[in-house]
Amino acid sequence: MVKARIFIPILGTCEVCIGLGLLFRKLIPVTIVLLLLHMMATLSTFFILKSSCFEIFPYEPTLAGQYVIKNIVLVAGALVIAGKYNEEYYIAMSLKKEREKFTANTAIQNQQMLNE
Repeated sequence: MVKARIFIPILGTCEVCIGLGLLFRKLIPVTIVLLLLHMMATLSTFFILKSSCFEIFPYEPTLAGQYVIKNIVLVAGALVIAGKYNEEYYIAMSLKKEREKFTANTAIQNQQMLNE
C-alpha cells in the first residue's frame, strides 16, 4: 500500500496537470486519458472502502463519498469534452456551415434572377 505522505502529493500533482491540460486544446486527448485513469483510482474507494463512503447506503454519503460522487460527474464531463474534441466532428460542423452558406447564397441569387 502507498503511504499517504507520498500518495497525496502525487494525486494533487495529477489534478493540477489535468486542470492545465484542459486549457490547451492540443493536450486534451492526453488529458482526458489521464483524467479517466485518475478517476478510476479514486472511484476504487467505492468498492474497496464502501463503509467509509456512506453513513447509510446510498442516501447519506460521507465527505469521502461526496468526493467520489463529484468525480463521477467529472468523468461525465470529460466524456462530453472527449466527444466534442473529435476532429471529425469539427470537420463535419465546418462542412455543414459551408453548405448552409452556399444554399443561402444560391437562394438569394435565384431570387435575384427571377426578379430581373
